[in-house]
Amino acid sequence: MEFKMNRSLDGIVKRQAYGQVGNARTTSAMTLMEILIVIALIAVLAGVSVTNLGGILGSNKAKIAETFLKGEVKNAVYAVYASNDGKVDKEGLEKHIGTNLTDPWGGNWEVSDDGSSRRSVTIKSTATGLSESTVIGATYSVNGDGQINIEFIKATAS
Repeated sequence: MEFKMNRSLDGIVKRQAYGQVGNARTTSAMTLMEILIVIALIAVLAGVSVTNLGGILGSNKAKIAETFLKGEVKNAVYAVYASNDGKVDKEGLEKHIGTNLTDPWGGNWEVSDDGSSRRSVTIKSTATGLSESTVIGATYSVNGDGQINIEFIKATAS
């Protein structure tokens, strides 16, 4: 005996095979609750990322300052020494790097020298509230052999 399906039963079987049980207009979609949960998770992740970003940017500012002191300022001190009969002073350094320079933390770089001997010059940030390990300046001194030594200045506890 042969079994024949009628048309309506045949359509139901095909819809079941393709996951379309019930109403033919049924579609899969996210509910409002699922959307709200996803938005809440994104907000939490964004909050965590922003708080970590402050620490990352802060350490980059310290690296920028240290690179400035090791590179541009050091080269300027050598230029002052070479063009100023072996002397280094505030005026000579400011002539090479400029005045009213802003440091990475929004303060200014202050330049000072040792007075009449003109054997050392110091550049230091005026920024406050920095961690103790942060390099905020350097002293460049000329020794008896004409070599320039660099001593970095680190922030102290407030």
